[in-house]
Amino acid sequence: MTDRIKSSLLDCIQAYARAHGSLPEGGDMDAICETVAATHSTSSSEVRKVYDRDLRVWDAV
Repeated sequence: MTDRIKSSLLDCIQAYARAHGSLPEGGDMDAICETVAATHSTSSSEVRKVYDRDLRVWDAV
């Protein structure tokens, strides 16, 4: 399940970046998490945990 959530998050983040020229932040990231959660029948907080744990690498640089 985590791999599918990560894949969906990456797809949504990439689509956002292409459309807006930047990575999503704040409310935009919340909306992406809610969309992915609905797709995978889980909570947005669980999706956010996956994002924070596995995908938030650019904040560490």
